Amino acid sequence: MSDYNKKMSRKLLFLFVALVLFGCKGSAGEKFFDYDQIDYYYNDVSDSILSAFPDKGATSDLDSLKSVVIAGHTPESLSDLYFIDKMSKIGYHKTLIDTNKFKAIDKIFMQQKSSQIDEAACVPVYRDILVFKKHGNVVGIAKICFSCSQNEIHGGKVSTKYFGQDGDYERLEQLIRTTH
Repeated sequence: MSDYNKKMSRKLLFLFVALVLFGCKGSAGEKFFDYDQIDYYYNDVSDSILSAFPDKGATSDLDSLKSVVIAGHTPESLSDLYFIDKMSKIGYHKTLIDTNKFKAIDKIFMQQKSSQIDEAACVPVYRDILVFKKHGNVVGIAKICFSCSQNEIHGGKVSTKYFGQDGDYERLEQLIRTTH
């Protein structure tokens, strides 16, 4: 092998290693939210409330709101925040997540790579809702159902598609449930 071929082989090997090490930067490992406060809302509602929602129908605007927050798709986006001021009226209790837990929470709310998405077959009951804020403004919302490992996340700066992999639900539950 000539000196030129050896040098070229080394350069190609170096380039390959550099691409492997640095080429995926940005596709995984970025935080979902840039925040300085997390409001945590918890509702100790039983699963049986789901069967009561459709049968009873919404007897009031508050009952209707409770139904769509606990078992529905509210909010649909970050511009859909009307429900936050009514959380205590529909049975949620609010606490602030201590800032010393932010690093651990960041490791969970981080873009991940996965070749497989786990699907749940149960109906989610969103007892746990995290509202991420920056300078008092809502920058993200995460509704979590720990019993069937489902979520609705809005406002993420990066893809939230693979959230909850590799024990993330269990770690998050331990972190936030010790708050209340």
